[in-house]
Amino acid sequence: MEKIIENKDKYLERIYFVGIIILCIKFFTEKSTLITINDMPIALSLAICFFIKLIFQKYTKRELIITIISGIISVLVSAITREYIAVYVFLVIFASKNIDIKKTIKICFWSITVLLSIHAIKYIIDGVIAEIPIIYRNTGEPRYTFYMYHPNIVAGLILWLIAQYSYLKYDNLKIRHFVIFLAIFVVTYLLTLSRTTLIASIVLLILLAISKNMKIAKVITYLSKFIFIIAIVFTIGISYLYRVNRDNFILQKLESALSGRISLLTIAIDEYGVSLFPRNIDLTKDVKWDFGGEAELYLDSIYSRAYIKYGLLYLIWLIYLFTNLNSKNEKKNAIFIILFAIIGVTERYIMYPVIGFPLLFFGDYLWNEKKRDKKIILSQYIRNNFNAGPKAKTDIEKIAESKFGFEVKTMPLTEEICKNKIKRMIQFAKKFKLISSIAKETELAIIQAPFSSKKIMMDKFKNKIVIIHDMEGLRNQNPKELNEEISFYKSCDFVIAHNKTMKTFLINKGIDSNKIYELELFDYLCDGDAKEKNLNHKNPKITYSGNLDKAAFVNQLDSNKMKFELYLYGQKNKEIKNKKIIYKGKCAPDEMPNEIDGDLGLVWDGNFDESDEEESYKNYTKYNNPHKLSCYIAAGMPVIVWKKSAIADFVRENNIGYEISNLYDINKIDFSDYDVKKKNVEKLEQKVRTGYFTQSVLGKILKIMIL
Repeated sequence: MEKIIENKDKYLERIYFVGIIILCIKFFTEKSTLITINDMPIALSLAICFFIKLIFQKYTKRELIITIISGIISVLVSAITREYIAVYVFLVIFASKNIDIKKTIKICFWSITVLLSIHAIKYIIDGVIAEIPIIYRNTGEPRYTFYMYHPNIVAGLILWLIAQYSYLKYDNLKIRHFVIFLAIFVVTYLLTLSRTTLIASIVLLILLAISKNMKIAKVITYLSKFIFIIAIVFTIGISYLYRVNRDNFILQKLESALSGRISLLTIAIDEYGVSLFPRNIDLTKDVKWDFGGEAELYLDSIYSRAYIKYGLLYLIWLIYLFTNLNSKNEKKNAIFIILFAIIGVTERYIMYPVIGFPLLFFGDYLWNEKKRDKKIILSQYIRNNFNAGPKAKTDIEKIAESKFGFEVKTMPLTEEICKNKIKRMIQFAKKFKLISSIAKETELAIIQAPFSSKKIMMDKFKNKIVIIHDMEGLRNQNPKELNEEISFYKSCDFVIAHNKTMKTFLINKGIDSNKIYELELFDYLCDGDAKEKNLNHKNPKITYSGNLDKAAFVNQLDSNKMKFELYLYGQKNKEIKNKKIIYKGKCAPDEMPNEIDGDLGLVWDGNFDESDEEESYKNYTKYNNPHKLSCYIAAGMPVIVWKKSAIADFVRENNIGYEISNLYDINKIDFSDYDVKKKNVEKLEQKVRTGYFTQSVLGKILKIMIL
């Protein structure tokens, strides 16, 4: 018993998912002519599953009030109308607290896929050896039912299976997926001749495609808030117009396109009028259709059914529900909400949440009121007073916290953990637990990469911005590691790259260009004032700070060939014999710009020449922005950079330094324009010292995300 209490949430989740599977089976058997199951036991068992979840989950006062009111309305509608869809909607949505929507959708997807596949296989086999049920249009065209009551149901199920798959795989959808989807939709139409589903299928493909454009995505997100009101006004308003002007050409075309649904609602309005409360109206009796002949008065629309039979009270409740489906303003959610609303004009079966999964989005509004505004910035680094490595990350943490209200979450590392396999495993377990806990309460996460637990974050965090500090796979020339990084970037809503070159590289790796933003330059927060720089043209003093282990050139330079002095700052592990290379010691990163001596900053890795340009460190500078560049700018120093490096473009565009191919080229530099370059550096100096570049790029992204 103690174990059950301790793992209560896990067991409640399993009970909920059992209820979802049973509801999928119930929905399918209601529409199937092949499988029949006694409805009472299955309805009772799913009700028990959801009811247990409802009883044992915790509520805030607000949550409890909304749940009770919604439950009363739903039970009232189902009890009076004898149609229990309202109760199923209530149970699935309001029992969803602490339930991962993606898991629910996966279960629905596979349950319906298996059931539909069984029907399709049986139908095809029977079609070869015996007669099968086929419905024919008035024109004589066959419509295959696959042992469902109507071909439209088959088409609708396939559409929503594709929609569920698209939701689950949204961030990784490629052109090949669109081609496959289109082929499936075309084949489905040829077999079922469902025009409304074909139109909805095209709408889905268009929404998926255009949502990749950020400006259009904002429009889609805005539209999703009002699409249900628009659909309700359209459905009901058109019927009233049709009552008074049946001969209107446009109304006649709409009536034909909607297969008589406008005239049916008009007949129902004339026959029964409108009621505030639900009514037990018999809609099975035959009436004379405007389409000709007599047939069942079947209100096959969410909005018409609610308006006539469920009552205005329930319709108002639906509007409340629908307008809060996308409370988080997510473009992905918006796509499927719009699709749901459009199909609701012609089909009411999608009110089953196991098919019309956008109804599950209401849980984000209902259960996450206190968590909705929580934003975190997540980082991982080794703390060291004289190690400049974490400086870029800690600066971005400060900017995100002070300027945008993010909460800082740091995963500290030690060199001991990094070197010890067992301690790394323990650290990983702690990290998994911490990230899982943080993710449950987080609306938006900024993740500073590299971060070792990429797969965890792909699955746990819903809205993510990744700031790239280093691409380990690219730097280490490790394809497997690089592929893991790219997969993680693809799962993020936005990617902040260093520069144009890195952005192009990411685009070529399949990342959507619209979600990649350029940082341009890392900021370097610091107070105080830098030392005055006065260049001695005959004997320039060049400063190099950073990881001296990457500076192979230190031991390669010949003092006899140097017409300059080189000042080194950092951890020295080897003796330096060159008299023109002067070791200046270590300096705390925050104090570095104000303390370092020298007239120009050197940004260089590897050998003194280009002999190693395809090797890891030097090759990597073709893509990244070294943080030392920001340090030099904060110190008011013009810079010297490798002409093939990615930052050479920035240096050239801002006229803040010199480009060389070989360190001995420093001897040939004409420093006559040094003062001009120094003034240009001073224009950037205060920007990097105060966080301008980080604020700028985050401001643009957060404005688009509307969070």
